Amino acid sequence: MSIRASRRPDTPVPIVGEAVGSPAGGFWSRLLVGTPPSTPPSAPTAAPSISSLILAAREAEPAPTPAPTPAPSKDDGVPTLIGFFPSYMYELPKCAIMTFRQASDTVQISEFPRRIMAKDSVIGIPAAVDAVAWTEMEAPEGAVGHVFDLSKEGRGVCKVEATLRNGAIERVAVVQANYSPLLVAAGFVPPSSLLVYNKPKTHLESLRALHTELAADDELGYVPTSELVMTKAVEGLVLDAGKGKKAATARSDWKTTLGFLRELSTCAADCVDRYGHAEVERTKAHELRAELKSWRRHVV
Repeated sequence: MSIRASRRPDTPVPIVGEAVGSPAGGFWSRLLVGTPPSTPPSAPTAAPSISSLILAAREAEPAPTPAPTPAPSKDDGVPTLIGFFPSYMYELPKCAIMTFRQASDTVQISEFPRRIMAKDSVIGIPAAVDAVAWTEMEAPEGAVGHVFDLSKEGRGVCKVEATLRNGAIERVAVVQANYSPLLVAAGFVPPSSLLVYNKPKTHLESLRALHTELAADDELGYVPTSELVMTKAVEGLVLDAGKGKKAATARSDWKTTLGFLRELSTCAADCVDRYGHAEVERTKAHELRAELKSWRRHVV
């Protein structure tokens, strides 16, 4: 900003015109007395300086208001477990298999005797099954392919695709009835709606190794979104494979496939329990300790 001063009012102005003569009666004649002005003229002032304007502006500015001290959150001091699976909240006797997904928010998982929260918790997706049927599936040369269709009251729940070679598991895929690549990409269906194990034996070994590492590393966690667990209800199912030589092979391979799923379930549940126990100890949420393994009465 620039400030320009006007012409100073006390600059002398030249008088131009006729000479002033003496008044009639001389200079000492009677003077006329008039009424003095009510307000004496003010002295001329100089233009304001830049520093005075800045000072005035600063004085006009309001003093900054101190930021309010935030009130303590109602969740202060409440245990918050991370990536925890509250297994005790599920009615497992009615469940045959369970897959998982992970939430992205914080929820309350216990209210009494105190509130306990869980951040990015694991959510189980239970499914009830009362029948299993077999159909043949195309397989690579030298291998045998099966599709074991698990259903509930005639409605498909999921399919277990198994490829075996010389009686040994080579590949297993568990496909939920609601699986669709587009639905998964859009976020309407969790990625766990399709579980593929191209090397089943190697996958089990990695889970067993993880179970050991969880005991040694406090910073290590486990979220079972790539595994499933199953209950004893699945083991009681009788395979409907019809009759014939292929039916006999299907029954034998179903037992082998079921054996892999059982081991997968056990390994996943072991890792869930170990990590869950570590989170309970870390947050001192000891109220949950007794309930942590209650689900193992049903999960194989």
